[in-house]
Amino acid sequence: MPTQTTVNETYWAVCWKWIFPYPCKKTRTVTKWCYDFSVVHETCRVFSATLYGCERGREYKWTSGCFGWFDAYYTNKHLCFSKPLDDTGSCQEGYSIPRGGTIPAGVSRGSSALRTTGSTSTLVAAIMVISTQVNVIQSYLEESGSVPTALLPHISLLGCGVLILLATFLTITKRCSIGGVIVILSAILAVIFALLSFSLNWILVIGIMLALLGGILSVIGSAGPCQPK
Repeated sequence: MPTQTTVNETYWAVCWKWIFPYPCKKTRTVTKWCYDFSVVHETCRVFSATLYGCERGREYKWTSGCFGWFDAYYTNKHLCFSKPLDDTGSCQEGYSIPRGGTIPAGVSRGSSALRTTGSTSTLVAAIMVISTQVNVIQSYLEESGSVPTALLPHISLLGCGVLILLATFLTITKRCSIGGVIVILSAILAVIFALLSFSLNWILVIGIMLALLGGILSVIGSAGPCQPK
């Protein structure tokens, strides 16, 4: 059974100083229903996740947002919700408990082959994007000695390449889907900045395509979120 508790919750809001709005943090008192799950099973399909939790022999179900395609198990999770969860009965294999009844320690699933392929692709993509933009920026600076407006899309492209590189290391070290998500978003931004720069070349195009492909593979092959709540 859940434990009902009152907590102070911090949230972002808009505050006013005279006539000027600015972001600020406020605190409110809310009621939460907390559960101590021995195991939680999350099934993520693209953007929507279905979760089952087992607490003292009772199974509870809820939904959440996600990104990717994975099944993950988490053990010993203390989770609180704004309303009571749906009680689906006794804990069942294939739902809150893995088939066979063996509860894995931490996160399971995820394809290391897909994740490795995706990480390799994004690493190569980052190197290609960064190297092409460093050359362009260096040429501009040697010719003009200053930073012209036409150089801004190339600087933005360089930033996208750095983001792809950092996200690749996140995927490699944490084995989570957020790294692939960052790569995909960075590749989409890179497409926009590449069109604005009016200087597409085959190395940059291949780099962006590799980033998109690698990001998708990293998400599909991930072992779930980095830090499940």
